[in-house]
Amino acid sequence: MKAVWAVGLIAAATAFVSLGAIAADPSEYSEAERQLFVRPHLDSVEPPARLHYRYDRTGSLQPAVSDHATLILGRSDGARTAAVEYLSGDRKLELPAEGYADGNPIILHFFEREVRELKRLTGGSVGFYRNRIRKALAGDAKLQETQVSYDGRMVKAVAIRIDPFVNDPARSRFEKFAERYYMMVLSPDVPGEVYQLKAVLPGSAAGADAGQTVQGEVLTFERRDNGQ
Repeated sequence: MKAVWAVGLIAAATAFVSLGAIAADPSEYSEAERQLFVRPHLDSVEPPARLHYRYDRTGSLQPAVSDHATLILGRSDGARTAAVEYLSGDRKLELPAEGYADGNPIILHFFEREVRELKRLTGGSVGFYRNRIRKALAGDAKLQETQVSYDGRMVKAVAIRIDPFVNDPARSRFEKFAERYYMMVLSPDVPGEVYQLKAVLPGSAAGADAGQTVQGEVLTFERRDNGQ
């Protein structure tokens, strides 16, 4: 499954490109694709190391949940390797470990679990949801420079937002989830560069108050340790 998503987790890019997910010519990548799938997010993280992320699910659709994910970095034959422990219990997602890691595979896990959850909640196709997300990243993603708080200081970041389903001609089939949007916040000052990954279903999608969240799933960087 990693080959479907791992566009620019550089080593796995070939299979993703062959499925038409992004242009084969890197010069044709959108800025959102470059930020998420081409940047060498892990270059500043010397193995062995562990990057820890907190997962929070909120909203009225399902019970609130707190969980965690860990990116484990090592070396084999001089190359950086990566394994991900993504959530626990019935939420756990297992994908093959990266034999060589350049980009941050936590992004892959976030999106892959998301499309599987959408399939579970709507009965739709995993392939359909993957396709809509990749088209949004290639097309009308909105990027904004921002700042985030890390290690007791404010650091520069970029926020990437996509609304992949709102204008879909087939939205009547999954109307309850059509206004679901995604916000990805990256900063070169944060180890692994992923500060936060967020999926939000706003209250307006279900006729609730506009300020209410029907469902929110947020993965936030917590800390780095030496992997021992």
